[in-house]
Amino acid sequence: MPAGRPKYVPSDNDRALVRNMAAAGVASNLIQRCLPGAPKDDEAFRNAFRDEIETSGSIVSAKAISKLVVAIDKGEAWAICFWLKCKAGFQETSAHRMVNKNGDDAEPTKIIVEYEDRAAKAPPTTPSTIDSPR
Repeated sequence: MPAGRPKYVPSDNDRALVRNMAAAGVASNLIQRCLPGAPKDDEAFRNAFRDEIETSGSIVSAKAISKLVVAIDKGEAWAICFWLKCKAGFQETSAHRMVNKNGDDAEPTKIIVEYEDRAAKAPPTTPSTIDSPR
């Protein structure tokens, strides 16, 4: 009869916790610390939760994509725009045009901006004027 710890059998709650944390990108050593009854050995922990650690990210992505496709099928504009921008290479652009009172293209206008150097015109300050009460 072999001595030692009995083989760890994860509960459904343990599996759900590992699945959610792994899908969120939490490192397996941190997940392991959240399950006090889980194996302390890294290899034993990964063996007990191999499926959850390896597939949870893909499962969550598949669920999100499914919801997005349902929204596209319903004609939701946000979902259609999201798909076109992310997967079809579409991008939003904006163009500005100057028009006159009649709505015709206006002639280009030259704008000159002059800056005043106020620091050069300010009187010099001494520590006594800065620290003195008003």
